[in-house]
Amino acid sequence: MKFIFLLIVLFVLVCVFYGIYAGVSAIGRSVARMGGRQHRPTDPNTPPIQALPANTAAQPALSRDYVAELQALFALHQSGALTLDEFDRLKQRPLAETH
Repeated sequence: MKFIFLLIVLFVLVCVFYGIYAGVSAIGRSVARMGGRQHRPTDPNTPPIQALPANTAAQPALSRDYVAELQALFALHQSGALTLDEFDRLKQRPLAETH
């Protein structure tokens, strides 16, 4: 009886660890598909990751790569990371800014 209980406990532990591994792998793949963009900290006292020099003007909004953004969103939708409703809602932002 103790042996069966031990096997059940080991099975549950293996399932939990495999689930964690699969989740972390899925997140890593979705980040890689988005071009490796890193999460920026939300702390207002943290300096930006890549600050522009003081004498450089900011790039105009038209220089954004809208096609790459839409392709990244589509890849996330195809991988199952985004539902169709989320994909439709998120793709409206780059499409609206191009007009």
